[in-house]
Amino acid sequence: LQASALASLLSDAGFQSTVVSEAGGAGADSLAPGELRLEIEGLTCGACVSKAEEVLMREPGVLSATVNLATKMGTVKVAPDGPTAQALAQLLTDAGLDAKALKLQKGAARKRVTPLERYKREEKDVFWRLSVALFLVVSSVVGHLGHVGHELAMLASDGDMEAFHSTLLGMDHIPVLSTVWWQALVAVVAMLFPGSQILKDGFKSLSKGAPNMNSMVLIGVVSAFTFSLAAVALPALGWTPEFSEPVMLLGFILFGRALESRAKLQSSSELQALLQLQVTEARLLRADGSTELVPADLVAVG
Repeated sequence: LQASALASLLSDAGFQSTVVSEAGGAGADSLAPGELRLEIEGLTCGACVSKAEEVLMREPGVLSATVNLATKMGTVKVAPDGPTAQALAQLLTDAGLDAKALKLQKGAARKRVTPLERYKREEKDVFWRLSVALFLVVSSVVGHLGHVGHELAMLASDGDMEAFHSTLLGMDHIPVLSTVWWQALVAVVAMLFPGSQILKDGFKSLSKGAPNMNSMVLIGVVSAFTFSLAAVALPALGWTPEFSEPVMLLGFILFGRALESRAKLQSSSELQALLQLQVTEARLLRADGSTELVPADLVAVG
């Protein structure tokens, strides 16, 4: 079954599809005339894919543009006098999607990072950030238990703290961890380290007028942190500082992305194993009755 036939089936089903390259064929490491390929690291969701294709199609000289979220690659067909790959990559970067031109050496195979390798690297980074974030979440929650213990004690004893103090095991006061300054420090560390990549990307996209999912996280984290700072700086307002909110938000976001990364890695590994079952050689029967093993890529209809 040819890749072009598969692309036609998907197009008939309502999903516009084009052939990027034939697996294992010459197209895997070469480009057709007028075809450019981009590596787009700024893709995070389907909306980003649509935006990237829209930005590319608006550029004069671009005939077609296809962006793949799974591989984070874009294939663009341009007119003979159309834009260069570097110009298109800069166009996407200016729109808030980090991109660069994929350089392929003509006539020679180029070693490039496969989706499986990229997902493995991404998983390591995400799980490292998640580990730090979970430690900060636990620290924040333990400190928050002091406030919870205080409220429970007041409710159960009608204000008589000593009557209920023993049953709370000292939860109404946990040294250091219960202080607002410790909670603020934990929030700052969470934003500077495990959450820095998310917040930087969100700010970059927001500043370029192209907000993405990370921009929404940025707004939520900064709003919660600013509210808590105002509550501490202006006690007359009567607000309760909630520095644990930014920590919890970043922790849940990173936990979700860790699950997503693991799912992508597993699906990519299974797909890679399936591709390894593909036939790579064919037996050629010549007119004199002799046979010869040849690369399967050389076999064509007719």
